[in-house]
Amino acid sequence: MSRTGRTYRYRETKAKDSMTKTALDHTPDDDAAALVVDLTSIAGVMGSSLETFLGGLHSHPRDLLRALLGGPSRIRDRVRELEPLLAPELRLPQVVLRKIHAAKDAGNRRILIVPAGAFDRQIAGESSDLFDEVVEGTSSASGISERLDGSAYDLIGGTPGTDPIWTNARIAMTVDPDYAGPARPDGNGEIRRLASDPPGAPRWAAYLRALRPHQWSKNMLVFVPALAAHDSAALGLALFAFISFSLIASAGYILNDILDLHADRAHPRKRNRPFASGAVPLSHGIFMIALLFALGITIAALLTTLGCLAVVITYFVMTFLYSTWLKRKPILDILTLAGLYTLRIIAGAAATGIILSPWMLGFSTFLFLALAAVKRQAELREVAERADSAVIGRGYIAEDLPVIRSIGISAANAAVLVLALYISSSDVQDLYSAPALLWLICPILLYWTLRMVMKAHRGDMTDDPIVFAARDWISRITVLLVAVFVLAAANL
Repeated sequence: MSRTGRTYRYRETKAKDSMTKTALDHTPDDDAAALVVDLTSIAGVMGSSLETFLGGLHSHPRDLLRALLGGPSRIRDRVRELEPLLAPELRLPQVVLRKIHAAKDAGNRRILIVPAGAFDRQIAGESSDLFDEVVEGTSSASGISERLDGSAYDLIGGTPGTDPIWTNARIAMTVDPDYAGPARPDGNGEIRRLASDPPGAPRWAAYLRALRPHQWSKNMLVFVPALAAHDSAALGLALFAFISFSLIASAGYILNDILDLHADRAHPRKRNRPFASGAVPLSHGIFMIALLFALGITIAALLTTLGCLAVVITYFVMTFLYSTWLKRKPILDILTLAGLYTLRIIAGAAATGIILSPWMLGFSTFLFLALAAVKRQAELREVAERADSAVIGRGYIAEDLPVIRSIGISAANAAVLVLALYISSSDVQDLYSAPALLWLICPILLYWTLRMVMKAHRGDMTDDPIVFAARDWISRITVLLVAVFVLAAANL
């Protein structure tokens, strides 16, 4: 039984001279045995050239963008140059990284054996968060035993069969999916094969998770212009805009996950995402991006309007810029997120031919700025709890938390203020027979936005604010009350 209370199936495989037990192993063992990772002998430790390129695009974007201008040969040369410089998060197979993180969470000691060389010493310096100790060069079994004061250790890597570090390990693990021997000399040792997929998880589920269908609730914003204009006939066109935006948004999510592998793999929750965990190959992700983008553009071009098509393309371009550059720029990233939310409303207006009022644009901009700040606030709160100094892959440090919190509060207040000014304007008289009822929405919205800030402040929000709201019963009641007062103001 593992620490998580879950068991895994075992199968018996016959080696050349004896029986060897292998396992689809994903969790640490019950005791506190140390984990030794031999980087010198793990097959495929450098990963694919595609992954190296993407990792380099994250850490050396200018160099790789210049290489793109030099053609395929220059790209290959630059990838080879960058490969030794990448940290273990971008060099080790994900099944190994999952084992390391599990050992770290369990408080077990972790030792990394790296090849000799200046580049690997640099990598070793970047490994301090994953490992307690780094040993340079090939280490003997006696050397490892001495470092551990004779305590038992589990091994990932090593040379199967005769290598003492392999034969003396309590449990020896391999990432070779076809491994079937040789067994240890005494025939009683346990050898485990680290599996690439979680046990019991269907293959298609990982691909579905990569699309992030739970995030599609954000795209409901395309219906806002039709609902605000009381134009039920325009809802059909808004539906096609919703489908197009959902496909394009999923392409953007996959792009973001692929380009953000390094940060996701260092994150306690995001490291389980399909691409960061290795459940979905990166090459499949590239194909999925192209397919989703083509479908989304086709639907927007054939079933909506040219204006909606232009907005959808703008959204994808902004998503690309956000994933490659803007997300690492403090404040600018929050403004970009708010703009991506607002583009959904603009797409709904473009698809239906409804002209957005300045009031709607002003209200949505401030409201989404508040939600974007809440999203960053939740991330910084999590960083502060882990006693980290910064958000990996972002431009913020833990000390920025009060500033981001104040941005969320002030933007929420500004959104309610714009709504109050709109209710006081003459534009309301043309749409509502009892506009005074709309004033009841202001305190409800003010309570909801400030509650979201409070949830993030207390560490109760671990997801996107809109996705969180879709699952939160108080948020659902808030939406219901707002809808009731809007309908009452329009029909009384």
